[in-house]
Amino acid sequence: MRRFIVVTGLIVLVVALAILKGHLHQRTRYGFTLTRVNDQTIRISWGTASGVNISPESTMRFFLGYDLQSGHVGNFPTLSRDEGVWMYDIKPESFGSAVPASYINPLNNDAFNQMFEMIQLAKSGNVNAAAMTRRAACNYTYLGWVVMSDDDVLSLKSALKNRSQVALDQNLETSHGTLYRLVPDVETRFAANPSDLDELTELKSKIPVMFEVLDSNAGHPCEAMHVLFLDGHVERIPVGDRFPATQTFIKSFPPPKSTIRPGMDDTP
Repeated sequence: MRRFIVVTGLIVLVVALAILKGHLHQRTRYGFTLTRVNDQTIRISWGTASGVNISPESTMRFFLGYDLQSGHVGNFPTLSRDEGVWMYDIKPESFGSAVPASYINPLNNDAFNQMFEMIQLAKSGNVNAAAMTRRAACNYTYLGWVVMSDDDVLSLKSALKNRSQVALDQNLETSHGTLYRLVPDVETRFAANPSDLDELTELKSKIPVMFEVLDSNAGHPCEAMHVLFLDGHVERIPVGDRFPATQTFIKSFPPPKSTIRPGMDDTP
């Protein structure tokens, strides 16, 4: 009898823990359900059949990568004029209300809260565009110029000390040379033979465009960085292995201060 009670108690405990774990890994608010699939992926769903999986790779591919791979990219977005925000401006009116949640990195401890915040901000359109851009910049970095080394990073930071005085859609002349704007065919600027298609293809695979923010304060693992390259592919590069996964890059483009607003918690 005693053994039966102990076994029954253990079963109840295991079931309770399983239920609790499922509860902690799924939340529903504003008509959307977020479910953690694994450490790098959260599924956002609405209705009975619709849903998408969000991860650093899928985010980069969705917002810039597909256009790069298909060759349909026109004008690359310009860097936000908001000082300290290393991201292009988000225009909520062009999105469905679920899409902005994709800018949140599922690797962050507080990803559910942040995704629900983005969904709520999107409901009011461009009135909250600046707040949404700052939130996105806490998760991903976009610069708008070609940077290929730590020296380029330091030159860019110096050139943008007073961002309001800089033409953000133009090349930047620095004491270390020209930093070229991301534009179609920018890879030809770096080619020894601009008519060599193989060389141009290789260059596009090495020019970084969008970067994952490594923020230990957000509970984000910081041993590797997801990077989108000009040819549209995404790599996860171990920190210290090669540019742009360097300490100089990481320290040069920190996330802006949090934009979580009072009352926007993760209550189901």
